[in-house]
Amino acid sequence: MNKYSILLIAAFFFTNATFAQTRFEKGFFIDANDKQVNCLIKNERWLNSPKIILYKLSENSNEIEVDATKIKKFKVNDGPLYVAHTGSFPVYKNNTATQVLTMKINTIDRSAFLKPIITGTASLFEFREGNDISYAYTLNDNEMEILLYGESVGENNLVSKINTYKNQLFKDVKCGSKTDIQNLKYSTKSLKEYFYNYNVCIDSNFKNEEDQSTVTKKSKSSIKLWAGVQQNKFSSAIINSILQFEDKISPKVGIEFEHVLGFNNNKWALFINSSYNEYETLANYEPFSTNPTVAQATFEFSRLENFTGARHYMFFNDNSSIFIETGFTFDYDFKAELDNLIGNAAINTSSGDFKTIYFGLAAGVGYSFNQKFYTRLNIYSGQNILVFFTSKNNIYNRMAFTIGYKL
Repeated sequence: MNKYSILLIAAFFFTNATFAQTRFEKGFFIDANDKQVNCLIKNERWLNSPKIILYKLSENSNEIEVDATKIKKFKVNDGPLYVAHTGSFPVYKNNTATQVLTMKINTIDRSAFLKPIITGTASLFEFREGNDISYAYTLNDNEMEILLYGESVGENNLVSKINTYKNQLFKDVKCGSKTDIQNLKYSTKSLKEYFYNYNVCIDSNFKNEEDQSTVTKKSKSSIKLWAGVQQNKFSSAIINSILQFEDKISPKVGIEFEHVLGFNNNKWALFINSSYNEYETLANYEPFSTNPTVAQATFEFSRLENFTGARHYMFFNDNSSIFIETGFTFDYDFKAELDNLIGNAAINTSSGDFKTIYFGLAAGVGYSFNQKFYTRLNIYSGQNILVFFTSKNNIYNRMAFTIGYKL
């Protein structure tokens, strides 16, 4: 299987996973008349701030689309309570170094649902669209205001920061020294800490509701042990012959580090695993000579296989899920040899005739029980492992089935 097939398989799995994981779930929204409407909302697991949502009043009713100008708030299951806002959002990351700009904040009019970061006497909200991030706040449930920030690029590519948001906070959200605001950065971490300290200053018993609702969604890391079998296939073009070596199944063991990301309900993870594999195979052939006889060539190698990439889990319930993964491989051969290649003489190759490090692509699909036990099937792109031949007939292919256990 070539690398293009691997990519097509990976794209197919990821596309189907996206649609499979997008479904209508219980929720509600607050309409323009402050009336709560219980319904089913299509959970898109938004990374960017949503501008529209789809909802149904019942399982069998039609889908209805509504945007941030029609409703005030919405919530899906135990997720955050998104708040609608229409206003002028700052755009500060689109300036080029060759521009000479005035000290003015560029803004763009938008309507979107903002995600709460801190909920309290003073609440902090985040707007996100790709790399463009802005913040807004409310005080005592009054109307929302955008925190303004900009960057101006002048002569000699000198960047000047326009920190209007500090003046806004000094005026409206201040419970401490001015120094706290002067050192404040326009970032989620810095603003969250500032708003948290403000709310604690107002109420010593303050607890951020948003932190309480996302306790189970924090990122986490784990180590897995894998063991299984791998099918190995190798063919080599020598002189006028193509040596088709016997397919061999060999044992495979490895270890993996996985980091589950703390968003999208812990469905995405990054991983890197290393495994050891070795095998020996042979091929019958007729040597290129005046007295041809059937001879045998042997191929023997051992290697460290490394696979790193992204994994997406799709949960059936709390105890059962399937997952797909894709990424790239970088393998290191400890030993690789071809023996008895030409004529009746034993003209052999050595490990020096082979490449040492190989790169490729891989994809896989698997099943997890209770996020503790795992099975998976991986397919890898073919590798040309001979230094002195670049023919497509000098290819090593593999496919592996492994069982894993999380420590």
